[in-house]
Amino acid sequence: MPRKAVAKVPTSHPAPALHQELRELILAARERVAQMVNAGLTLLYWQVGDRIRREVLKGKRATYGEEIVSALATQLTAEFGQGFGRRNLFRMIRFAEVFPDAKIVSALLTQLGWTHFTHIIRLDDPLKREFYAEMCRIERWSTRGHMASNLEMKGHGDDNAGMQSQQESFSFANVCPQMQGHNAPLWSSLEGDCLELAAKLGRVAVFTGPVYRTTDDEQLPTTDAPKGKCNIPIPTHFYKIIIATVDGHTEALGFLIPHQADLKADQRFDFAVSVRKIEKAAGINFMPALGANDDVENHPSDELLDLLQKN
Repeated sequence: MPRKAVAKVPTSHPAPALHQELRELILAARERVAQMVNAGLTLLYWQVGDRIRREVLKGKRATYGEEIVSALATQLTAEFGQGFGRRNLFRMIRFAEVFPDAKIVSALLTQLGWTHFTHIIRLDDPLKREFYAEMCRIERWSTRGHMASNLEMKGHGDDNAGMQSQQESFSFANVCPQMQGHNAPLWSSLEGDCLELAAKLGRVAVFTGPVYRTTDDEQLPTTDAPKGKCNIPIPTHFYKIIIATVDGHTEALGFLIPHQADLKADQRFDFAVSVRKIEKAAGINFMPALGANDDVENHPSDELLDLLQKN
């Protein structure tokens, strides 16, 4: 009996440019959806806080009626989860207390997310709150300009540990003023590359941080603060250093990326540099035990770059 011919399945890979274009479309769509969800939730949190403040606290400080708020938290948590726990309810009350005008909140929602507001409402000085909110709006700061990636923190341990780590990742000690157009898609793509590399190799060390100037004569940009308010320095660059073991050898690769809003995700590999170049720019010796002339620091790893580009 003659054998049936079996159709061959094409083994060619899609063009890298097509893959990258589709990846950017997906990331951009996710970003838009996330912004819409964040705005809806933030408005809900203000409405919850405003309702409790008016109906339960009757405009008094949140310490009044604490037992009632705690009871509400227990009921809401049982039905809707930890997002409506006691601590978060008091944040919502504080939110409505600091921003009592619904029209102002609605206007700010187009530029600020819940994480921005959680930082702003901690400030007791109204001038500081006003300044931070205005800088976030005008300069398009992103509290997701994390140095330790929010996604990496969220994946730490079990669900409870992950949520706690994620909350801690929003600390001011872990964020820098970063333009949204820089954060996504380029910076978030590089963070994704690091996660995929860690999955491949099993263990990867990543150093991340801001650089405020790469040369002594470079002008340091700052926020354009109104009179009587402080200017805040804005990083000129952000860096990532990746260290890993590949085939039994220690490899290191750096990225020194200009803080610009018009960079595309597929440009990120153009900024691959040696660890030594980042050390000179940042003024930090990341691998002091290797000495001054070690090849690991002096030359960007072709092996790591190749692995990242294959992700």
